[in-house]
Amino acid sequence: MTAELTGKITDYLAEMAAAGVMTEQQAARAAELQYVLIDIDRISELTKNVAVSMQTEKLVKKDKKSAKRSSHKKHQRIYRRAWNLSVKCTTWS
Repeated sequence: MTAELTGKITDYLAEMAAAGVMTEQQAARAAELQYVLIDIDRISELTKNVAVSMQTEKLVKKDKKSAKRSSHKKHQRIYRRAWNLSVKCTTWS
């Protein structure tokens, strides 16, 4: 969305400059505005990158947590089976 808006403003300023309807001071201000637009676009992209990175990190942590949980449950099942077998063996003896 930011890139689209920036593009429209840039196109408008270019048309105004090409038409020669801006004063020297207005042209200087338009150039300054271009730098601001570039900065806004860059901030937008960086913000998106940070958001994606944070979401990815959150998913990785979630996967690690669920892997630990499933590993813990697996170990519990193994210990339970071993206990049950040992109880059976002692009762049969």
